[in-house]
Amino acid sequence: MRERKEILERIKKLLALAGSGNPNEAENALLHAQRLMAEHGIKQRDIQDPPAENVVERGKDVGYKKCGWKIRLAAVIAENFRCKAFTQKGSRNFRIERKVSFIGEENDVDLAITLFEFAKTTAEMRCEEHIASRKKRQTAWGRPSLTREECAKKRDVFLHSFVEGLQVRFAEQKRHNQEWGLVLKIPHSVEVFIEKNIREGKGYDPDIPFVDYENDDDATEGFRHGKSFNPEARVLKDAC
Repeated sequence: MRERKEILERIKKLLALAGSGNPNEAENALLHAQRLMAEHGIKQRDIQDPPAENVVERGKDVGYKKCGWKIRLAAVIAENFRCKAFTQKGSRNFRIERKVSFIGEENDVDLAITLFEFAKTTAEMRCEEHIASRKKRQTAWGRPSLTREECAKKRDVFLHSFVEGLQVRFAEQKRHNQEWGLVLKIPHSVEVFIEKNIREGKGYDPDIPFVDYENDDDATEGFRHGKSFNPEARVLKDAC
């Protein structure tokens, strides 16, 4: 009983830190609090006076070409950090561009966007490392260099597979910690906000088609890096 009380107090302090003005401190505190709640079967109603949050909508541009994997990545991150992600079409200089909107309580959205950028940068970096290694292997084996089209295909397969690997990682976390799914449940206030504000005709397109790839070298490596991605790592070299 005493141990549980101490854990509750610790979670309260972490949630208080999650509302601080220091972004890194807030992100790490919220992740730690969520993990403790999942491990000890603690629900939000068990914590008195939780910090009140405002529902916000914030967007990130994802470009206009080969951006499908980024949209899938945003959806996976949002789903696992108490948010919803929607895509919005726009146009600039006669190009159709997309923007991902994260909707949730303010701290959750800030965390989701930070992790989205972190995961996107890590995926792109690992992908370029993979392409470079395959180019070197082609040369070492006396084969023709990879063409631009071949590199583009490898990049597309790797990045989509990275997202799938990350999705599997989160799914395994929920399966091993049954309370995890309850902790990460979308707050009712967020559902109400979406129902009132997200309508057809506003340019939102939440349904992004999943592209299925054969289990080749690029897909295997992308999936491996996605599954081993550590959302809590703060240094890219320690991410995978």
